[in-house]
Amino acid sequence: ECGMVNPCGPYATCTTTTVGTRTCTCLRGYHFGSYGEERLTAAQLVSNITLTGDTAWNADNNCIPNNNCLYSFDEPPSGRFGCGPADPPESAASCTPAGIDGRRCTCPNGYYVPGFGKSATLPDSFVFEGCVQNNECDYNFNNEAPPGSYGCGETLYNELPVTCTKTPYGRSCECPPGFRVTYTTSNIVYLNSGEIFDDCFDIDECAIANGCGPNANCTTPEVGSRHCKCNVGFHIASAGNNRFSTEDIESRTLVVRGNVAWNSSDDCVANNHCDVNFDSSSSGGYGCGTETYGSEVACRSEYWGRTCTCPPGFAVNGGLLERTADV
Repeated sequence: ECGMVNPCGPYATCTTTTVGTRTCTCLRGYHFGSYGEERLTAAQLVSNITLTGDTAWNADNNCIPNNNCLYSFDEPPSGRFGCGPADPPESAASCTPAGIDGRRCTCPNGYYVPGFGKSATLPDSFVFEGCVQNNECDYNFNNEAPPGSYGCGETLYNELPVTCTKTPYGRSCECPPGFRVTYTTSNIVYLNSGEIFDDCFDIDECAIANGCGPNANCTTPEVGSRHCKCNVGFHIASAGNNRFSTEDIESRTLVVRGNVAWNSSDDCVANNHCDVNFDSSSSGGYGCGTETYGSEVACRSEYWGRTCTCPPGFAVNGGLLERTADV
């Protein structure tokens, strides 16, 4: 029976196990076309067709290649065909046939096939369970990748951490306060999988426009901040105008964290040396007194102190006002 013309069609073997019959079996990676393209059972994938006598072969039964990239090719869905389903959807892998009985599953950027890598060539006996997101924040995740391809480095000066956060397509690296991402004006950068993180660099906080306002000196004695110290004879406006302690007046320093813009309400303004109540801990250190024999003493505040002008008929003597003559 197998000696007749076209006994089983293409891509099939013919055997005569019993007298008067022939059995047709598709080659590996093929199935009978009459079964269709979806929801084939395990029995259909390995089934035979037995014909008696010289029955002609029906071309509808010709063996055709299995659709290795169709997830619903076999029933129930087992993952032996195709490269899906995907959960989450952005992890969906692309599928290309690979030989008569396999397929190649390629994960999108930021995902990999466990045990293989970004892509894997799988036989139909291998159950594909989906792509897994890369551990983008582990700088040791891929030892073959260029340095900086994963993670955000370890730490900066004084062990300040760089914050790494996984994203659907890679990771973000956020520099600590007082730092910016190299070659950018931002303290955070969003990277696709495998993109290299350069580094964070220390911002010169004093270079920020209007860093400390007028009448102040700016220094950066510590990473991530600037110290604004009012010049002698000035104090921070937001501290008020009187009843300061001597310690408050002498410190005159405001610490600003990060690259926060200067608040004009903190501008350094001149001390009011003519206000006798300016310094709560000093007696006579400010102002020019209230009255001297019923006459006012004129006071003019300067950045370095004050000028006291005696009224007509009075003069300053040893720092005290005394009457010199009746005028």
